[in-house]
Amino acid sequence: MTRLPTRRRLALRSLALAAVWLLAANQVFGIGLLLPGQAVRQAEETAGTGRTDVMTWTREPDVGKTMRVYLSANDSAVLLTPVYLSVCGWMDGGGLALDCSGQAPFYAGWRKLTWRDTDSVYYAFGRVDRPDITRLRMSLMDASQNGEAGAAPGERFGRETEKTAWLEQDGAWYFLLRIPDSVLPPAIPGRDPSFFVTITAYDCGGTPVAAVERVEDTASSVYGIRFP
Repeated sequence: MTRLPTRRRLALRSLALAAVWLLAANQVFGIGLLLPGQAVRQAEETAGTGRTDVMTWTREPDVGKTMRVYLSANDSAVLLTPVYLSVCGWMDGGGLALDCSGQAPFYAGWRKLTWRDTDSVYYAFGRVDRPDITRLRMSLMDASQNGEAGAAPGERFGRETEKTAWLEQDGAWYFLLRIPDSVLPPAIPGRDPSFFVTITAYDCGGTPVAAVERVEDTASSVYGIRFP
């Protein structure tokens, strides 16, 4: 006599089948990620940085209730990765990598994050290798200050971060500076070509010792299906 499947066996069979489909979607389509760390791994593959260690992460509710921003690094790269939870699992919002394989005193990136080009937030991030650097100043510079063509650029906005707020690993210091859109002037990088970002490094005596004169302006708008 054939024994009919019990409810428990049917449930277990359904779960096993769902797990197989989820694994297939994960491997083939890159969706169905169960953990935010998997989305960071996906960003590493896309950016070509190799495996990185997470330095810190923060929630970003101004862009999305489930949005997180991860700062990770290895010996030769720093990666900033926004991830968010959607109906398809955790998604990589597009990682931005800095090449830190040179001999620069510090490396810096500037990243705009926005959801469907509406709510925005900015991040300055990077790595400091020179031990006497104790402070960084992010300056939003206006190349057409006072409307005079050819005039020296003037600072329209500035914000600083100090070494006490950075994260140290293997002799290098990592920083992540969050800047909400609401504190910036109406015309900002990505919308007005006359504006650019400069990051200056200072020692403990307040003397500028290094600078990245024009940090590459990178904007990323996240689209798709997400939880509100």
